[in-house]
Amino acid sequence: MFAPMTGTSAIFGRYTIGVRAYYNMINAQGGVNAARSKSCLRTMRCNPARRFAATKRLVSQESVFAVHVEFVRLP
Repeated sequence: MFAPMTGTSAIFGRYTIGVRAYYNMINAQGGVNAARSKSCLRTMRCNPARRFAATKRLVSQESVFAVHVEFVRLP
């Protein structure tokens, strides 16, 4: 997951608490197709370039299966 965990937008990173709780619930029920997930949190400080670089690194170097992305629409 990517979320703003530092800086002036850090308040929007709080949604990760609920997302992690949901993933923990799925894992407690046996996972998806008997495979458990592991959640990783990366901060991106609301910087698209940092998010792109982090996503590229996760896919190419860490061989992740899925990336959870939330978009926060600011007023």
